[in-house]
Amino acid sequence: MTDIAIIGTGCRLPGAPGVTDAPDVTDVTGHWNLLLCGARQCGAVPGERRNHETVHAPGDRPFHLGGPGFAVGAACCGSLVALDRAMARLRRGTCRIALVVGGVHLDLTPDGLAGFSGLRALSRSGVCRPFDAEADGFVLGQGAGVVVLRPLADALAAGDRVHAEIKGIGSADDGASPGPLVPTAEGRGRLRAVRRAYEDAAAGLRFSDTARPFPGGGAPRRAASGSFGSGGATDHVVLEERPEPVRARPRHRAADTGSAGGAESTGSTGDAGPQLLFLSAGDPEQLDQHIGEVLDVLDAADRTPLAALAHTLGSRPPLPARLAIVATGTEAFVERLRHAREQLLAGARGDLGDGAFAADAPLPAARRRTAFLFPGQGSQQPGMMRDLYARFPAYRSAVCVLSAVARSGLGFDLADLLYGEASVPRADLAGRAFPVDNGELGRRLAATEVCQPLLGTVQIAATRVLADCGVTPGLALGHSAGEFAAAAAAGALTPVDAVRLLVHRGAALRRAGTGLRGGMLAVQTDKETCRRLADGIDDVWLACFNQPRQIVVSGTPEGLAALREACAGAGIVTAALDVSNAFHSPRLARAEEVMRADLATRRIGAPAVPFVSSVNAEVCADPEQLRALWARHASAPVRFDEAVRTAYDQGARVFLQVGGGSALLTSVRRNLAGRGDVQVVPVTGEVPDDGRTFVLALARLAVLGAPVDPRALIAEGDRRLLDLGRGRAGDG
Repeated sequence: MTDIAIIGTGCRLPGAPGVTDAPDVTDVTGHWNLLLCGARQCGAVPGERRNHETVHAPGDRPFHLGGPGFAVGAACCGSLVALDRAMARLRRGTCRIALVVGGVHLDLTPDGLAGFSGLRALSRSGVCRPFDAEADGFVLGQGAGVVVLRPLADALAAGDRVHAEIKGIGSADDGASPGPLVPTAEGRGRLRAVRRAYEDAAAGLRFSDTARPFPGGGAPRRAASGSFGSGGATDHVVLEERPEPVRARPRHRAADTGSAGGAESTGSTGDAGPQLLFLSAGDPEQLDQHIGEVLDVLDAADRTPLAALAHTLGSRPPLPARLAIVATGTEAFVERLRHAREQLLAGARGDLGDGAFAADAPLPAARRRTAFLFPGQGSQQPGMMRDLYARFPAYRSAVCVLSAVARSGLGFDLADLLYGEASVPRADLAGRAFPVDNGELGRRLAATEVCQPLLGTVQIAATRVLADCGVTPGLALGHSAGEFAAAAAAGALTPVDAVRLLVHRGAALRRAGTGLRGGMLAVQTDKETCRRLADGIDDVWLACFNQPRQIVVSGTPEGLAALREACAGAGIVTAALDVSNAFHSPRLARAEEVMRADLATRRIGAPAVPFVSSVNAEVCADPEQLRALWARHASAPVRFDEAVRTAYDQGARVFLQVGGGSALLTSVRRNLAGRGDVQVVPVTGEVPDDGRTFVLALARLAVLGAPVDPRALIAEGDRRLLDLGRGRAGDG
């Protein structure tokens, strides 16, 4: 026998727009008045037609369910008869969800009142007294009762809010009786329905002749409900309290074990790291009410799991007024929510500090177009994005696949190199973590034949996780070697093709630089001053134009030493970059022909979203143009400053740096200084921070209006719905 659960109606149901498995949804409606009113609203009933036996159940038209839908007529017993029919279909396996099981009664005309008054069926005292010697009739009521049924295993697996489990149901009829409103003296139909329900449930229930407490205990609590319709129709149902969710085993983090394996994707996160709690309502006043409702529930609850709370809030469609909070525990969230409520009442908006963001309404679509930025060599670190690797199965999967692609050219696994034991941060006896010594591992990561495919792998993997969370680029732009991950994000390259290209490119640049020692120096000044200081120094070239007062110069060790001395004399700050050669200079021109020949054989498509190349600082949509630009990419200067302004001219207003901290975002701010509509958002910290920077980015984007799905942060074992107050949508 299939166990059937009653689930919340806020779940995403097959048959709704955008869902393809509609035939699994059955619509069974149990009261003719619901049928008539619903059908009339849907335009299915012309005029005053009342033949409810021939009118399709009303839920199918507006919700596009596509499965069988029908109404049953059994008077006051109609809703439970509908429940019985829905149970039968679910148990037979002919549908997986039964929707709109129940009924609605609205007295829109006086016909019912007049008719029942003529039969003297209505209580003169206005009180229903079932099975009582003083019973003198019933009382008409109006209202609705609708549930969604689903096999219990399906409901639990989907994280639905389970209200109760149906253990058994029975139907019967009195047969011949003294009248349509009078049961037989023996109550045969009533007793048969009760017996059938108990037999179906195999439940040991007892009747109670007085009100008494309903305590919990070692066994789940059960109760029964019955309906009695005119003419003798009878139904009885046995319910059991919802089961406790099965807690999956805690996952093991690769960062803790030193393994490049991965965490259990279906398990509970246990110490799951920061979560995104997203609240919204129709306007600021209603948001304040919603916050109050949530606080009331949490104050009355005992140890509400933060992940379940985040999943519940994240399951609701976003409304205009928004508050997003990043927290690592329920108590911390409650404290931050109280403070955020005070801040909102005081008029604060935007970044509220301490992991909270708020807005009265999302930005218009034209003001929140998001550009993905990808940094190049110099941004690599041992264990970079380890927190994403530990938390997200999608990230681990992408790294695994792309590492396997790169292995054929490299001879080793990038995941092992990046997340193996040598890259795990150590701790002292007090438990304080200290960073990995870059030493030999850092030098190995900086080698261009390793660094380029490594950066492409982690950046593409992070882009996939962002997409799983609902964040996709409206434009893509890369700095130096980051240009190829940007091309993959824009759709010009597949992830696999991008990594293959980077493996070949890294090897080609290593060969081109063999015997040619070189490096790169960041100079904190404007391009004209930098040119003047470099004038007369041999073997140095202006290589990267990042922002108005930062130029990167490539050259030989001797030339860079001379330039550094000249800068020091002029009081200009410089910093050496952690790279393996003099990139974006004539020193690597010998790689151009090799790359041109290779690119001619590779699949390159037209980007699906605007792609801005830092070689010419223009939007590039022609694959042949991309081949030409990428052939000279290693020896041509990086025009990142102009590329950022091009992205802005193309409508980008939110700049998201994918990996490597926020160095590129500093350049964005300075290149677009004076423009008050620019938002800059880092996806990762300078070092792994348990994913806090990543979740903060999602929180900020959600408030700005991006379609962020906080549920993507939650392990499958923790995805369950709680009963919370609902955000109000407002009068509009």
